[in-house]
Amino acid sequence: MSDESVRLAPGSASPFGGHVTGAAVQTRDREDAERLWQADDQRFARDLRVAPDAAAVLVAWAQALAARAARVADAAVARRFLHEADVKFAVARNLAAPGADALVAWGAALAALARRVEQTVEAERLWSLAAERFSTAARVQPDRSVALLAWAGELVARAERSADPADAARLFAEADAVFARALRIATGDYDALCDRAAALIAWAHLSDDVDESDALLDRAEEVARTALRIAPNETYTLACIAALRGHSEDCRAALEGAEAAATLPPPEHLAADEDLAAVRGEAWFQELLARRRPEAAH
Repeated sequence: MSDESVRLAPGSASPFGGHVTGAAVQTRDREDAERLWQADDQRFARDLRVAPDAAAVLVAWAQALAARAARVADAAVARRFLHEADVKFAVARNLAAPGADALVAWGAALAALARRVEQTVEAERLWSLAAERFSTAARVQPDRSVALLAWAGELVARAERSADPADAARLFAEADAVFARALRIATGDYDALCDRAAALIAWAHLSDDVDESDALLDRAEEVARTALRIAPNETYTLACIAALRGHSEDCRAALEGAEAAATLPPPEHLAADEDLAAVRGEAWFQELLARRRPEAAH
């Protein structure tokens, strides 16, 4: 099964006559979305009856179910959809070796299911399965960083949700190692660099050891400066690092540079970002916020 056969995002046509309805993802009307999802189920079921490549149909159906779960507020219903997706991915694997994209989608679905189960042991089992899918995808296509970045992102998400500081630190360390692998493949991936820097900053927040926290911020700054070589005006991350270090004037310079380049986040983000807590009471910061608010334009 080729990767091309499974890249069926919402809104893309199925090669078997069905259609993953983009409108089901985009609509805000619950009843309309449910009608569209059910229509997709019927199309996929019909496709399977005539499909020359049933594995591809099953993978596409599984992806649609995972997308459907992401739109559901009821955790039990979301779990049901994700369980169904997992089963379809597994059946597809029995029919044909999955490509890297299918494995990444499967890993993401398992990770989403892990976030929604209540039993810790079951969640850990699902996380392990998700990691195995991401790892296998990276081996299937060693020249692409997609699987590694998806894996790193899930590890960061787990770390940020963990109530155990030691466990969170372990997960951040794993994520950073996976980011490093990804960036050896995609050295100029700006988004990956930003995500790695943000993860290092979050890890530094977690540490009670001043020396360790400083070392993590050093590494975050190194990654952020590498990203700056790609996007020289995106200095917000450097501003956050400077604020965390208590370097108010460096933070101010970085924020005002981003303001001049129109690369600052919205004022609501600036006001709430805990990375900037140390400068929030500074007069210059309040003036910057005032300039950024919509009423300042009038």
